[in-house]
This record gives sequence, C-alpha cells and structure tokens, in this order.
Amino acid sequence: LLACLLLAAAQGRMVRMQRAQLGTLKAMGYSTWELVLQELALPALIALSGSVLGVLSSIFTMRALLNFMVSYFSVPLFVTTIPWSAAIVGIVAPVFFTVPAVAVVATRLLGQAPVKLMQSTALSTRPGLLERSLHLKRGSFQNRFAVRAAIRGLTRLTLLMLGAMLAGYLLLFGGAMRDSMSTLVRSAFQDTQYNYTYALTAPRLENPWGGETLTSEPFTTTDGQLTFQVVGLPATSTLFVPHDSKGQAIPIDRIIITRALAQKLNLKVGDSLTMQQAATGQEVTLPVDAVAEMYTTATVIMPQERLNSIVGAPLGSFNAVLSATSLQIPAQDVLTTLSMAQSRAAFNSAIMPLWVALGSVAVIAVFIALLALSIVTTLTVEEERFTISLLKVLGYRPEELNRMVLGSGIVAVATGFILGIPLLLASLGKLLSTTTSGISFSLPIRLSPLSILVCAVIMLATYLVSLRAARRKVLGVQMAVSLKAARE
Repeated sequence: LLACLLLAAAQGRMVRMQRAQLGTLKAMGYSTWELVLQELALPALIALSGSVLGVLSSIFTMRALLNFMVSYFSVPLFVTTIPWSAAIVGIVAPVFFTVPAVAVVATRLLGQAPVKLMQSTALSTRPGLLERSLHLKRGSFQNRFAVRAAIRGLTRLTLLMLGAMLAGYLLLFGGAMRDSMSTLVRSAFQDTQYNYTYALTAPRLENPWGGETLTSEPFTTTDGQLTFQVVGLPATSTLFVPHDSKGQAIPIDRIIITRALAQKLNLKVGDSLTMQQAATGQEVTLPVDAVAEMYTTATVIMPQERLNSIVGAPLGSFNAVLSATSLQIPAQDVLTTLSMAQSRAAFNSAIMPLWVALGSVAVIAVFIALLALSIVTTLTVEEERFTISLLKVLGYRPEELNRMVLGSGIVAVATGFILGIPLLLASLGKLLSTTTSGISFSLPIRLSPLSILVCAVIMLATYLVSLRAARRKVLGVQMAVSLKAARE
C-alpha cells in the first residue's frame, strides 16, 4: 500500500511536469481517459515487473532459506513446493493496488480544462481553506513560511508519516520480539530450581532415590482443541515454586494456572475451568485461585493429593521426580529424563533463526524508511524549485533554506513512529495469540522503553541520512530557475 501511494505521488509529479504537453493533446481532441491510460502504462509496468522479480527471487531463495531454518530443528525430510496461488496473488496484488491509485491521481489532474493545464504553474497559488483559516501574525518569517509550506504539502507529509509508521512498526517489532523472548526465558526458569525431571514408567508409593515427587496427568479442554498437563505438587515443594505477577511465591494449597493457559482460555482469578481427563474423558470443574507468570507451558498446578483423588490414584502415589542433582534411578523404572541444561541449550538453538529474521526485518525497515524519505523529500524539492530559487535570489543562506523547506519532515517522521507503537502492540498480540492458539505455549507482549529509544535513534539517524541527500538537491537549485519561470 505504501509503495502504491509513493508511486502515485511520483506519477502525479510527472503529470505536473508534462502539463503543457498534456494540455496541448487535450486541446487537440484527446479525451481525459485516453491521457489517463497513457499515464498508467509506466506505473503498471513498474508494478508488474517489480512483483514478478519479487516472486522469482523468493522462488530461487526459498530452498536455501528453508534449509537454514530446518537445520535448527529435527525435520529429517521435507519437500519444497511452490505455492502457485500465493505467487499469482503476489504478482496481481501490486498491479491491483497501484493502477487505481495512479488513475485517481491522474484523473484528478487531467480533468482540468486544456487552458488551465497549459499554464506554466503546476499548482494553484490560491491558498486552501486550512491555510486561509490560519492567522500567523507572530514568529519569524522563516517559521511562518515553514508552517504554510507544511500545510500546502499535507499529502507529502502524510506519505512521509505512513512510511515512518511502517518502518517504525518493523523496527519496534524486532524490539518487541526481543523483549518478549527475554521475558519468556526469565519466566521459564525463575520458578524451577531443579535440573532434572524423571518421568516414571508407573506410579509408585515410595521414593528411595531422593528429590521431590510429583504427579502429572494430561487433560484436554472440553472441545478437545488444547491438551495440557495438570501437575500435583507437595505443599512443601522447594524445587518448583510458582510466582505471581508481583514476583511473590504462590502457596501450593490452591488451584493455580499458568499465564499461558490463562491467555489461551481467557481465564482470570475467580473463573471456573472445566476440563476432561485425556485417558478416561472424565470432566472436572475447578476454580481458578491464582495465576502463575509462566508462558512456556499451559499447565494447571494443584496439591498432589487432590490430583491423585481426581484421577483415582492411591494417596501418596507419584509418577515423576524432580531433583537438583542426577539421581541413580534404574533404567527400567524411567520413562523419560529431561535435563534443564539441555532444555536451555535447545531453546537457545531454536530461537537462533528468530534473531536472524529480526535482523533482516530491521534492515528492511531501514530500507523502507530511506526509500519513503528520499522519494518524499525529492518530490518536495522538485515542487518547490521556484520558491527555493526565489529565496536564494533574496539572499537566504543554505541552512535557512533547508529549515524552511525540509524542516517539517521531522514532525511527520516523529508522528509516524509514535503511531506505530500502539499499532504494533494491538496487532502483535492478535498475531501471537492466533499463532500459538493450538499449542501449549504463549508469548508475552513486552516493549521496553530502552527498545523504543533504540528504535527511535535508528529512525532519526535514517532521517538525517536522507535529509543530507535532500539538502544537496536544495543546494543544486539554481537562482536562474525563478527568472526563467517569470519570463515564461
């Protein structure tokens, strides 16, 4: 959408530059639609060629990217298939959006009378309603000029704001994912003081090996859409201590659900949770007494004896053991062994592609920002050539010209970046909840002030780079431009 708007703005500038020729053609009998169709040829070609190149590049690089992603996961065999329906949509969509946008701009400009089209001035010098409603009496001439220039160029500033909002959104997306993953890692290991988990082949009544015992049983929601574990812990557990949002330990004498399960089932303290045992289908309704800040697993935590009574197990029985050190349990009694050190290493390895993807998103964000800023500033300089030349004749210095002509851009960039923050938080929460809806996992949405500051600095640096290039274009405007326009 941003590319379509930028292309429409650029094409509008090209139409303005050809006003005399187009006005002559219209006076010779060419209709408005014939001229519009002529102006649509180049944007349609640009949109079609760009979309085709984008689809072809994705097809050629798809296998390499998939190999890179799969190298971090246990996927022994996979087949690379090209989604032709998505490829066709990728080719058609840019043309579908670009051609109407350019047609609207071209029709608006070419709908004027031939005489008006052939006038030398590209834009009407009559101030608009908003500009006439302002009564700028105070302040220096330079500030008042900058304000009026910003009002006259609201379309360009809107495009600049949209470009900054999209680039800021992508930058903030990387920062939000980084903060969210950091919160996820902290929540995953802050409640666990054990290093080994031993799942036993059968429930037992005695524990000769040490560690802390627990009971774990799979349950599902009543619709069968989500499977999760219900864990029964002893009240004196020290190796697994859930904490609330304030960091305080929650006593294991009540029904506790993790934050991941609360988000997936939209539960809060005081609600009731109805679930059914995976093995027997028996339904159980429990009150939600507390929520533990754990996002890596959707789990219900309750006293061990209460869970044993629900599943019909003998009192005092258990089917798993937690331990801070390695235990000497006979191999025939152990179903699986899980090491927290291995879990951390596997988790860090699994999220490595995420950091690469976020770095790529940041590079794309900077590129989008540079593209939008350079196009808008170029349009600004081109449309204000006469004014810039006249101000040079009047003796204004280059620093003053840059501030008067390009100074309003920083407001649009800052506004777009700020608008990107609530847009990110609203859309990212929906995106992540949809992505993780069917798995026992939830990702918290976090965006720290430090990440916002870093993204803002990157955006500001990108704006200053594009502004430096625009200043060279301002300096390149000759004083003779105003004299030639006046002679014409």
